[in-house]
Parts: sequence; C-alpha cells; structure tokens
Amino acid sequence: MFTLTGLRVVGHREHEVLLAWSGVPRATYFVIQSKRADEPYAPLTYWEDILANEGEPWRYTGTTAAIAGLETGVEYLFRMKAYNFHIATFDNLGVPTYLGYTGPSEEVYATPLARLPPVQALKVVDTLNPKP
Repeated sequence: MFTLTGLRVVGHREHEVLLAWSGVPRATYFVIQSKRADEPYAPLTYWEDILANEGEPWRYTGTTAAIAGLETGVEYLFRMKAYNFHIATFDNLGVPTYLGYTGPSEEVYATPLARLPPVQALKVVDTLNPKP
C-alpha cells in the first residue's frame, strides 16, 4: 500500500480553488472529493467526487488541479485518493473486484475568493514641487 500526503491549497480564485499534492509511487491517477464545510450536518454529509461527466470521477494524473464551479465565499473541504489500475484481484469471470487505492488523504479547507473591485486610477500630486 502506498501513502498519500501533502494535499494543500496553493491558490484561490473566483469560483475556483487550486490544489497540489505530493506524487505517489505506482499511482496511475487521483480522485479528488469535496464537501461544503458549512453544512449543518457536515459529519453526516457524504464526500462527493469531483466529476468529469455525470457519475464519472475526474481522474487527475498530475499533482495539481483547479477545482472550478464552486460558490464564492463558501468554505469547502477537500480530500483525495490515489489509485493504481495494476493492483487488482479478479472474480471467477475475470472481472476486477478491487482496484488498488489509498486514501483518503488528510482534509484541507479552502474558500473561493470574491472578485476584487477594479482599482481606481489615482491622481498623483507633487506637493514638494507644485506647478503654478
């Protein structure tokens, strides 16, 4: 079994959180899970996979991910699992019954930030050398 460590938040944007993690030897992909931290029944709330398509988890193959579509200003929890397609047992029909995985990782908190208002142009006045 391999160990998954180092999940961390490396950036925040409007409706998006940027995550990074340490690589895992023999892992072929990673699945990230999330849930809102402000749910009144958070301990009972199930973790949801970040989806690529309906019902299909996004399979991250690198060590970074941008998680988009989040509600700005809401705190989320993230965790992940590492998988390896090559570690499996098979039933009597040859169908994989277990794909090797580890996890979940430690949890990290992140809050997508609201967009900052545009910076207003400033007028600079030289008070030491005023012009007439």
